[in-house]
Amino acid sequence: VTDSRRVIPGSLFFAFPGARSDGNEFVNEAIERGAAGIVTSEDHLEHGTVASLRVSDARLALARFARRYHGWPDHTLRVAGVTGTNGKTTVTGLTRHLMERSGRPVGLVGTVRYHLGDREVPSFKTTPESADLYAMLRSMLAAGCAEAVMEVSSHGIHQSRVAGLNLEVTAFLNLSRDHLDYHGTMEEYFSEKRAIFNGANGSLPKVAVVNGDCPYGQRLVQEIPTGVRGLTFGENLGNDFRVHEISLSSDGSEFVLDCPAGSLVVRSPMLGRYNVMNVAASLAIVHALGFSVSKVAHKVGTFKGVDGRM
Repeated sequence: VTDSRRVIPGSLFFAFPGARSDGNEFVNEAIERGAAGIVTSEDHLEHGTVASLRVSDARLALARFARRYHGWPDHTLRVAGVTGTNGKTTVTGLTRHLMERSGRPVGLVGTVRYHLGDREVPSFKTTPESADLYAMLRSMLAAGCAEAVMEVSSHGIHQSRVAGLNLEVTAFLNLSRDHLDYHGTMEEYFSEKRAIFNGANGSLPKVAVVNGDCPYGQRLVQEIPTGVRGLTFGENLGNDFRVHEISLSSDGSEFVLDCPAGSLVVRSPMLGRYNVMNVAASLAIVHALGFSVSKVAHKVGTFKGVDGRM
């Protein structure tokens, strides 16, 4: 537990600084509510019968504890993580739509809502704290999910919310000026995104899906470690998932997609050229997870979009 208000008897309370307050200020409240132990990076505290554990990084410790406590659900569940400045919510929603089939739900963790297989709950954070994230992944497994797709924010990476998470597929959509109040520079912003592709986050993906038209994506492709399969998407020649002959209208878009499955005509109800790229990214992710693009591409036309998105 990371919020003292959620402590129940027997909880292990992790105290670390947040955006608005420092969890270390609420240690006594957590103990009063019945916490069995405290984990903090502050000076070791003595609380009588309550265990107190001092670690170098409480957030990283939380990720490791949570993953183990919930039984390493990412070892069984095939998870795709999507990062980028824009498009994460649409791409994860569409990817889930393309992979779902009768009797086989697909999990989703994102900005608008969380799909846990047998139920849907409102989202409270794009990339949840690791204690919540691993609980969700375990719930997805229990509900019969074999795959899950999630948004991975730069804040989530920097704050160790996905540290060590086994992402089978990682996708990089784009990078533009945003969150510089937090990261400081574009280079630092890019460095956080890159961490889920190069092993700096604790594990390597099997496949990296990257926007081959984006200058930062072109850099990322060159830096993907040996053993990670790269798949690029975009309009430029040479992309593995190349879109061309794009026709945009008030009803959506139509384009030709050249991909490992051959050439396909794809029709999408979503407006704008940027959504063409979102569709290409989603189809590349689906392919990376072993689904047949030629068999699911028609489902793009039945996607109803995402609440709050164009």
